[in-house]
Amino acid sequence: MMIRPIEVRDAENFLELCKKIDESGFMLFEPGERQTTVEQQSKSIERMLFEPNKMIFVAETENKLVGFLAVIGGDVKRNRHSANVVLEFLKTIKDRALPLNYSTKRLSGQRKLEF
Repeated sequence: MMIRPIEVRDAENFLELCKKIDESGFMLFEPGERQTTVEQQSKSIERMLFEPNKMIFVAETENKLVGFLAVIGGDVKRNRHSANVVLEFLKTIKDRALPLNYSTKRLSGQRKLEF
C-alpha cells in the first residue's frame, strides 16, 4: 500500500472511492446522496492544494484508491488553529491490519500543514 498526497488527476478515482465509502451509511453523505461531479471534485482538490491548513492523503493499492486521510483546517481566525481529521478505508482494507507505523513515517515531511 502506498500513501501519498492527493493530486488533481485523482479526482475521478477519489470521487468513486468516496461514493463507495458513502454506501457504508456511516459517513456524512447517505448512500446515493453525493452529487459531486468529477469537474467539481477536481476544482475542490485544486483549491485545497493551495490551502496551508488542508490536505488529503490517499492510500493506493494496485493502482486503485482504497482509502484516505483528510485534514481540514478551519477557514476563519477563530477556528483556523483546529482541524477535522477523517480517516476512511474500504471495508476490504479495514479487515486487514494497516501498517500504521510505516504509513506515519511515509507521511512525515510530505507537506507541512499550518494552523
